[in-house]
Amino acid sequence: MLPLFLSLLLLSHRLLALAPSLSTAPKNNRTLGDLLAQRLDSSARSKKASASAAAAAAAAASGSHASSSARGGKASSSGKTRRGGAAGPEGEQRPRDPRSLPPATRHLAASALYGAAVVGPLGHAWYRWLDAFVSARFPRGSAAFVASKVLLDEVVFGPVHVAGFFATVVVVAEGGGAAEVAAKVKKDFTSTYAAELAFWPAFQALNFWRTPVRHQLLAVNLACLLDATFLCWASAHDDWVAAARSALGMEAAAGGGGGGR
Repeated sequence: MLPLFLSLLLLSHRLLALAPSLSTAPKNNRTLGDLLAQRLDSSARSKKASASAAAAAAAAASGSHASSSARGGKASSSGKTRRGGAAGPEGEQRPRDPRSLPPATRHLAASALYGAAVVGPLGHAWYRWLDAFVSARFPRGSAAFVASKVLLDEVVFGPVHVAGFFATVVVVAEGGGAAEVAAKVKKDFTSTYAAELAFWPAFQALNFWRTPVRHQLLAVNLACLLDATFLCWASAHDDWVAAARSALGMEAAAGGGGGGR
């Protein structure tokens, strides 16, 4: 009985010795947990602050790049406007004045327009009608057939061709109106038409005699390469006859000087 009592007494003594440590253990555990949670929270806050700072820096860099791009685009647009032409009061680009182009370019454009819009369609209809009209009265290939076609072509189509070319050049290349066209025709028509008669009758006689009707306009268009060059030169001078005489006079003087040497 006594050994059992002593054993119980020893067990109670050990339990009383362990009681303080058992009572303080939860407090120590809570303190470590709180420290761990506080450290984790501090680390999370630090990471969040770093991420916010990086995002702010990226946004600032993006805004700076967009601003510089906008300034560059505006400057480029302004440069294009200055190069392309004068800007209107609302920033719209004004069309370039055709009269600011070089005279040779303007005359070339007028000549091309006249050939495509007038000579092409009108010449096609004219030569078909002319062949049908004359062939109904004279045998094809005869001298009367060829002479009649040449005469009608020079009397009817020739004057229309010269006057139409002058009108196109004055209106398109020089920006003139009806008064300027009338003045140009009055001044240069007779001399230009006389110069045309030095070339076209002989060429058309050969054309009407040897070329099939479906190819006659093509032959005329090839010859018009020379004719358009002359007409452009004549239309570019106020008095092309005086200009030609002056050029020939200078050439004659140059030739006389060379002979003297």
